[in-house]
Amino acid sequence: MRIKRIRGRSMIDALRKVKEELGENAVIMDSEKVVDNGVEFYEVIAAIDEPELPKPSEPSKPKEIDVEEGSCSPFTAIDKKLFLELQEIKEMVKALSTPQLRLKKEIELLRLCIPPFMADKILAEDKSLVDFVKEGCKRKGVPLEERFRVFIGEPGCGKTTILFKIAFKLKKEGRGKVLIVSVDNYKIGGKEQFQRMSQFLEIPCLWTDWDELINRFPSLKQDFDYVLVDTPGLGKKFMPEDLIEITRMLRELRFCLVVKATEDFQHHLELWQRIRDLPINELALTFVDKVKRGAPLFWLLDEDIPPVSYFSTGERVPEDLIKVDPQDLVNLMLRGMNKI
Repeated sequence: MRIKRIRGRSMIDALRKVKEELGENAVIMDSEKVVDNGVEFYEVIAAIDEPELPKPSEPSKPKEIDVEEGSCSPFTAIDKKLFLELQEIKEMVKALSTPQLRLKKEIELLRLCIPPFMADKILAEDKSLVDFVKEGCKRKGVPLEERFRVFIGEPGCGKTTILFKIAFKLKKEGRGKVLIVSVDNYKIGGKEQFQRMSQFLEIPCLWTDWDELINRFPSLKQDFDYVLVDTPGLGKKFMPEDLIEITRMLRELRFCLVVKATEDFQHHLELWQRIRDLPINELALTFVDKVKRGAPLFWLLDEDIPPVSYFSTGERVPEDLIKVDPQDLVNLMLRGMNKI
């Protein structure tokens, strides 16, 4: 048997190299992710049986059989040896097939576009995809409707639109007095657009800056039941570090991170690393109606990520808004999967 250790930039790349170097009949014995000089590889240990040249056979001697009474045993020493060898072969086959079966499952999960780090968790828990998603969404739960929320997100994520949708929903349900605030002084024409939407929905608004908001915060707490604050898009002009000092001064503020459901999961995780020190207790997903396959959204089940509170499913205000429960998230994540 020839055994070889092969690396590739991806699992598919590693399997292709195994096929090229060892042939179609190679058996995968083990696989893992390794990091070498800061670069991540997929490493596969594969083996293949190589045929041995037949040895010249010697004429067999006739077997002597003792026919005396009591001398014949139904389970001879040779039988015992063969039995033990068969047991050993079974254990070897089982040991070889286990990593190969795991590798097959991993490849299938990656083909569904599930993030690799979540595919590892699914395999570790050894559950069906449906059960994994249902249990994960149930653990996440539903966040509380915070009284004082700051909406943050990257430019173009639909942050301002979903803020207005949530504000109108709170008003329509009679949850109390609602105020919408904007500290986005960077967007050209933003003030006029903000005020027009406020008048259309008949919700009072305040266009201000952070200093004034901090000064007026005690009176706003007394006058309104819900205060929703819109911010500039995260970027060079407005960075997460700008919010750290504000959270120290206004400890009652909670943040809602607005993200596009169609954006690459790696991009979201990089953004999360930049803002995770803020008191973010919920996520709102926009462009949900554009999602064809829900598997890339499995990153939302990571323990470090806050639960999802709202879906935005279109441009209409306020109609295209869903207050999320765990089953809504399950349905979204399993969307477009024909093979579970």
